[in-house]
Amino acid sequence: MILGGPKYSTKQFTYNKETRTFVTEGSTIQHGNRFMGQLYDDACDEGFTLVSHKTGVAVMYYYVDTVRDAEGDIIKWTFNEAGSNGGNYCTCVDVYND
Repeated sequence: MILGGPKYSTKQFTYNKETRTFVTEGSTIQHGNRFMGQLYDDACDEGFTLVSHKTGVAVMYYYVDTVRDAEGDIIKWTFNEAGSNGGNYCTCVDVYND
């Protein structure tokens, strides 16, 4: 079963058309001490769902990587669109650690 993780409005994100990337800060979307959750009941994939504030269309994003600086501090977490296989129309999400 699809759980979808937490749901967020695209109003909470900035969208870069050139890179097809939604961007926000972790504190903007944080629920308690986390901003991502389990996407499927039978898998350990984590992420969240973005819901377009214009169209109501919901898209799931799964966790891909944590980017760190030279000292090991987290700069951002990256997410890819679930089911997209990285195609030309794939969108991504960067959540910056603030």
